[in-house]
Amino acid sequence: MFSKPNRFLMPSDLPKHLFDPSQETLFLSSNLGESYRQILEEIGYLTLALDKGKRQDGPIGGTSKTAASEHFALRFDGSCARVQLAALDPNDHLGETSNIIIQTFAGGRVGIMDLPCGAGAATIALLTTIAELRQAAILPRVPLDIFFVGGDNSQTALDYANQLFQKLQPSLNEQAIFLHLKLEQWDLFCPNSTTKLIHTWTEHALDCRENILVVANFSGFLHSQNNFKKAEERLGEIFRWAAYRNSNVIWIEPQMKKTTTMWESLKKSKSFKTIISIFQTNPSPVNSETLQTKAQFANPLELDIRNPVHLSLVKLERNKQ
Repeated sequence: MFSKPNRFLMPSDLPKHLFDPSQETLFLSSNLGESYRQILEEIGYLTLALDKGKRQDGPIGGTSKTAASEHFALRFDGSCARVQLAALDPNDHLGETSNIIIQTFAGGRVGIMDLPCGAGAATIALLTTIAELRQAAILPRVPLDIFFVGGDNSQTALDYANQLFQKLQPSLNEQAIFLHLKLEQWDLFCPNSTTKLIHTWTEHALDCRENILVVANFSGFLHSQNNFKKAEERLGEIFRWAAYRNSNVIWIEPQMKKTTTMWESLKKSKSFKTIISIFQTNPSPVNSETLQTKAQFANPLELDIRNPVHLSLVKLERNKQ
């Protein structure tokens, strides 16, 4: 199906409407940009989203409606760009990451658990990127059924995710991508809530050709108020299930001091060292540096505006034996 021996999707293959090498600029799917604009208009946050002065120090999210809405207005597009950067890897800095993503979404039944999913930025960016590559005839239009489970503590963010998925579903269907959604309010610190979410994943994503756990933009929360230590047991439960479901794991964060602190906490975690040994990892957060890259992206609300996007990434590849 693919002709490239080392990378399925070489940087030179990328269409300019997704990445323009002359400008070193990512462009989000136009369908995603339009859906995002429509929801911002509907909820009355488009003016805030267009306020350049507010973007640099935007909020990291929260459970209140205001916090979740401000985060959606100021951070959602950057979160999408960061995940698209991982999928396309135009600078060829991320090893097998792009291959894992392209293989995962090649077709058939695919299960995704996205935590914390927020307004769905990570999975939406992945699916709209695959759809654009299919539209450009770079990837084949093989029927792809996505069994998606997303958990987040903010019901407001989950509502935005649901609205975006619904708006994007027709354009995804045109590229033979079919969504089966489960969105659940999830409290990371609650054992019952986490077990319930995992149960939903195992029941919803049955008989899948591929499974993937996507973790994105979690460092802001885990870095604050000693939350990593408080959440370590629950995170361990999630990762064990991912491993025994033969899943790949992609964990994507911005390049920030708090991210470095979180990776260091992961390295020191005895429970995570045990979990990581289940995966074939290269590199792993225990014995190697994380992968990093950067670019800029065009603001989907104002395409002539450019914003930087940096990512720090850890991938755990499933044991294929």
